[in-house]
Amino acid sequence: MNSLRLGEEFRRKHGLDRVGFVQMNLFRPCVFPERFDVILCNGVLHHTADPVGGFRGLVPLLRPGGYIVVGLYNRLGRLMTDARRNVFRLTGGRWQWLDPHLRAIRGSREKARAWFADQYRHPHESKHTIGEVLEWFEGSGIEFVRGLPSVHLGSDPAEAGLFETTPQGTALEHFLVQLKHTVTGNREGGFFVMSGRKPPAPSEIRTAEAKAPAWH
Repeated sequence: MNSLRLGEEFRRKHGLDRVGFVQMNLFRPCVFPERFDVILCNGVLHHTADPVGGFRGLVPLLRPGGYIVVGLYNRLGRLMTDARRNVFRLTGGRWQWLDPHLRAIRGSREKARAWFADQYRHPHESKHTIGEVLEWFEGSGIEFVRGLPSVHLGSDPAEAGLFETTPQGTALEHFLVQLKHTVTGNREGGFFVMSGRKPPAPSEIRTAEAKAPAWH
């Protein structure tokens, strides 16, 4: 509720009349289907008892042609965080300099306390792989768009945005990318993001084809 209060204060302060905040149960949405062009679900599903069930519950809320973005903890990328969690448990929360993000935070006890609580004090978290999320996408009729970090070994175009389609990669590439993530993703706690797109409705496809220029 505190996050909602902060959001509401920001909205009022800046006169954002077209913004609203609603608290709801992820597994019992209080909005009608196909209401959103974009759904952002970062750092949420891995703190629920049924991450894939939560994802499947979000997909019907997405309009055809819309995008869904999920951020999760990676199974390999989270290994160093799990090791530090065990150290902190044994030392009663001391030796926090072991966390690279905490070492980088200067002069803000509130930020450091929030980061430590978010990374090491949650009572429940699950960890996932690139291949697992791709199965979620496929099972829900979602087309893969992009992963951050990249899910394949080749580099993505520098100008590619979150909704720019990139190669999906192979299972071997996914493993190597995640293995690298144990080091490169260590500072961010093994967090990774994947975006997908709900296919447009057949009528929208026909309309787009009708508007396309004819080449002779």
